[in-house]
Amino acid sequence: MDHTHLWGLFRHPVAARWHDDRLALLGDAAHPTLPFLAQGAGMAIEDAWTLATCLDTIPDQPQALARYQALRQPRVTRIVDAANANARNYHFGVSCGSARIQCCAWRTAWRRR
Repeated sequence: MDHTHLWGLFRHPVAARWHDDRLALLGDAAHPTLPFLAQGAGMAIEDAWTLATCLDTIPDQPQALARYQALRQPRVTRIVDAANANARNYHFGVSCGSARIQCCAWRTAWRRR
C-alpha cells in the first residue's frame, strides 16, 4: 500500500427543528450520528414509520410533522449521545472529548504497524 487516506468523523447535535409546515427531515439529516452504535439505518426506518403514522392519523399536516419530531427526538438524542460515548470510551480514549472528533480509531492502529 503506497498511500493511505484518512477521513474525519464529526459529531453534530441533533437538529433543533426537523420540519416546517410542508416537509420534514429524517435519518441523518435530522440527527447525524457517529457509526459507533450501528443505529443510523434503524433510526431512519423508525423515523419513516413514525412520520407515516403521524401523517396518516393527524389530519393537520403541520401538527402531524410537529408530533413526529416530538415523538422521535428524545429517543434519537439518547442514541446519538450513546454513540458519542462509545466513540470516547472504546475508540478515541478520554482525550477526544471535543465537539469535533477528527481522528479515526484505525489511524492509531495503523501507526502502530
